[in-house]
Amino acid sequence: MEKIKEILKEKYQVELSETEKELTGQNSLITILVIKPCREFDYEYIIRISTVSAFVDWVSTCAIEKTFRTSQGLIGYLETQEADIYKQLTAYLSLEYEEATQ
Repeated sequence: MEKIKEILKEKYQVELSETEKELTGQNSLITILVIKPCREFDYEYIIRISTVSAFVDWVSTCAIEKTFRTSQGLIGYLETQEADIYKQLTAYLSLEYEEATQ
């Protein structure tokens, strides 16, 4: 979990908060939730990412949700997919804006 925290702090520049079950982070643009492996989620890491401006809760405003069997899978995703993550968030914001203005 230390490497995940390091990547989120350095690459995504989020302020982090951690509990026994999850890691949350936020910067001025994005909010991130990492659920640590547990029996309830089939012992997988779950990452959820949304935009700060559209975020209400993780159920209804999650732009990205991915699961990983290992911490290495999650680390690889965070290290190599930053541009794609921001592209997905931009597309999500566009949809949210369209819905809000209709």
